[in-house]
Amino acid sequence: SDYVEQLFDNYAANFEHSLVKNLEYKMPKILVRKILKDNKFSPLGSVIDLGCGTGLLGLEVKDYCRSLVGVDLSSQMLDEARKKNIYRNLYKRDITDYLKKECLDFDYFILMDVLIYIGDFSNILALIKSRNNRAGKLVFTTEHTNQSNFLLKKSGRYSHSKQYIIKLCQEFNYHL
Repeated sequence: SDYVEQLFDNYAANFEHSLVKNLEYKMPKILVRKILKDNKFSPLGSVIDLGCGTGLLGLEVKDYCRSLVGVDLSSQMLDEARKKNIYRNLYKRDITDYLKKECLDFDYFILMDVLIYIGDFSNILALIKSRNNRAGKLVFTTEHTNQSNFLLKKSGRYSHSKQYIIKLCQEFNYHL
């Protein structure tokens, strides 16, 4: 947590320019398009953006949900998200700590480009499943590995196998 917080506090001011302009990052648009395609109801309801960063996902999803909450470790990233004025609430917290202690009542839990910093995310799935007040949906992105579970790469990021994700979904009764 300390590593990720410091990394993104130092990167916050240049984050969006680097990602969107230099790398032509499109994951927020792609992910929201997929959510809307699979959603049978409109609006999406209450959405929590876990690891919200500067709010790139929030910008894409804000017009389709009833309420939007963001959680992130980095105060500097949250300052950037706050400037967009799109989140009902923003919390500077560790995701697991937030899921353990707060009242959870969300239709969608979204973790975009977050699990690459976590590795074993079984605790997150367990907390959402056991503590959410409704049958919500979980949307997340990972980087793929052919290893059996998850792997910490030289880049300092984790990759996860499809088999690991399937195993967790079965264990916590998520429909994949």
